[in-house]
Amino acid sequence: MKDEQPVLGCDLSRADAYMDSNDPDSIDEGFLSHLDYCVECRDYLESEAADVGVWEKLRQHLTPLDYDVAGNPEY
Repeated sequence: MKDEQPVLGCDLSRADAYMDSNDPDSIDEGFLSHLDYCVECRDYLESEAADVGVWEKLRQHLTPLDYDVAGNPEY
């Protein structure tokens, strides 16, 4: 397999699809390999990820579900 070179102007919709995917079986393995060398896509993913402060604010508005083990006080 030949080494891939960085591509300027990547299709960031692949990164969006990766972040939106809830199905581990549908992960784009080619995109994961692409992340090994593409700074643009890695920076994009990092910029789109919420920081700890955002998650703390969101947690205040979320209610634990019956099946939410982490929300269970006995956990």
